[in-house]
Amino acid sequence: MGPKIDDVLQSDDPLLESCRRYLATLSPVVDAICSEFEMTALTRELVLRCIVKRTQENFGAVVEAASGNYSYMTPLALRPLCEDLIYGCWLRTLPGVEADQFISLSTYSDIAKSVEVQSRFLPRMYSEFSTDEGDGAEGTVNGTTEAAQWESSVSSAGPEINRQLRTLGARLGWPGGRVPSTSAMARQCGLTEIYDFFYHGTSKSVHSNLHHMLRMAWGNPGGKFRISSKVLAPHYRTFSLAYGAYLTEELFTRIVEPQFPDECSLIDDKARSIWIAGVVMILVHNRALPQLVTKEELMWPRS
Repeated sequence: MGPKIDDVLQSDDPLLESCRRYLATLSPVVDAICSEFEMTALTRELVLRCIVKRTQENFGAVVEAASGNYSYMTPLALRPLCEDLIYGCWLRTLPGVEADQFISLSTYSDIAKSVEVQSRFLPRMYSEFSTDEGDGAEGTVNGTTEAAQWESSVSSAGPEINRQLRTLGARLGWPGGRVPSTSAMARQCGLTEIYDFFYHGTSKSVHSNLHHMLRMAWGNPGGKFRISSKVLAPHYRTFSLAYGAYLTEELFTRIVEPQFPDECSLIDDKARSIWIAGVVMILVHNRALPQLVTKEELMWPRS
């Protein structure tokens, strides 16, 4: 299991080390789920396997970024952790056949949309930056006739795919045949509080958000100010490590264990319990869970 729990807790960075050890206990399961498996179609099971790997990668990105000079960027990875938890739980509520149909139609719908938007944008880039008339043909991915035919075929299929997707949605009882919102998925899966906290909190990192921007400016009233995300780096770091571990554990408990029970037998449950306790329970015991608003921000003067 590596170092004893006391050694980690007495280390220079017990939170980070606990996260590293926790992530390591999950690696054998992730490897078993995501390596050397057979696939014949786009299915719900395939998507859930991808979610398992994305969870490892996203939380791994938090851990690695927390070790470097850009620890204040770690909240970025919490958004996909939150969304994948909700989306994966919701996918498991769908009937089997309809779930696989949804996966296939939704995937190709997105591909068709991507082809459509890139066929509008890339010609502009070629036109704006080309120095040679032969740098790229308009409307194609790589300037070949074959690519143009492929793009046209995929893009033209989009409306029919979307029609089939709405028909499937109507059969499943979705209002207007539209795919439910992330909020609706969370409500259906009993994850509303997780959605409210993390979707709101992590949106600040991935969107233009005034609160998130203005907390970069620090100084003394009447004096000089400076702007940098580094001021709150310790807060962002603790926030992302603690809640990244929490979301990962939620996903493994709610999705991975019921979906892949045989592979989960590879987990060292004792080690897993110890390291998740080292991450979350210590903060809970000390009533030190990171908040969305710091006490310093609560003291901002309101005009």
